[in-house]
Amino acid sequence: MEITSLLEMQGAMFLLLISGFIMRKRNILPEGGKSLLTNLLVDFVLPCSIIHSFQVEFTREVFEKCIAVLAIAAVIQLLAWIFPKAAYGRIPSERRCVLEYGTICSNAGMMGTAIAENVFGTMGMMYSSIYLIPQRIAMWTIGLACFEQAVSRKNMVKKVLLHPCIIAVELGLLVMIGGISLPNFLTDTLGMTGGCTTPLSMIFLGMVLAEVKSIRDMFDRQILFYTVVRLVIFPGIVLAGCRLISADLVVTGVSVLLSAMPAGSTTAVLASKYHKDIDFSTKCVVITTVCSLVTIPIWCAILSL
Repeated sequence: MEITSLLEMQGAMFLLLISGFIMRKRNILPEGGKSLLTNLLVDFVLPCSIIHSFQVEFTREVFEKCIAVLAIAAVIQLLAWIFPKAAYGRIPSERRCVLEYGTICSNAGMMGTAIAENVFGTMGMMYSSIYLIPQRIAMWTIGLACFEQAVSRKNMVKKVLLHPCIIAVELGLLVMIGGISLPNFLTDTLGMTGGCTTPLSMIFLGMVLAEVKSIRDMFDRQILFYTVVRLVIFPGIVLAGCRLISADLVVTGVSVLLSAMPAGSTTAVLASKYHKDIDFSTKCVVITTVCSLVTIPIWCAILSL
């Protein structure tokens, strides 16, 4: 991707983020708006975008790239599960569970797919939806176990299989592998709805940033360490690994960008639900999100070299 196009895309996304920030500050979007936008994105907009992205000709090359993305994502999740046990071992449990979950589960599902689609087009969206399968499984298994001592296997399987985005992947694969040609009106509907992914995602992040009370209170040594892990170390390892195995450029790009996403908003939600350090978890989400506005363009520039 040319640097000029990258800067234009980042500029547009930044303006959308500022729009969300202003609307939240002026209470045009009330506090409950975050939950509304999250549900709208995850349950409707993203699934439409995912199904639309699978409307490509099914070839051996596409199949092999999907398998490669799935394998890379699985290795990343394994690393994200092992790494915290050594890195956060001395941190008090109230914070350690937050850092462990935040390392396992990023904001790749909302923010990552939007950026992947902007940078790599529909193929970026398709590969990102495949990439997210291991993370969504990890989210409801080892991720939830960070907060909850025992995780119901039945409940976990149900959450994974019935997740709207997983269902969308299954339908998308059916359309692609089966060579099914959807009616034009349905294709247009999916395309128009999926096109809202980026604007709504950036507006949501603007709302999150608008609720930061004091920038001075946000910086903490443990948060800064986690930020470096989440935004620099992990994508760096992924990039090195992809280059080592000579992975396809788009596969590499999607894998690196999605591994470079900030902490997911569910980090704070679960910390609140299980009575952990909610202030600390919120700061982790906000700081990594703010810093990602700088690191993501840098990773895009590195990928274009």
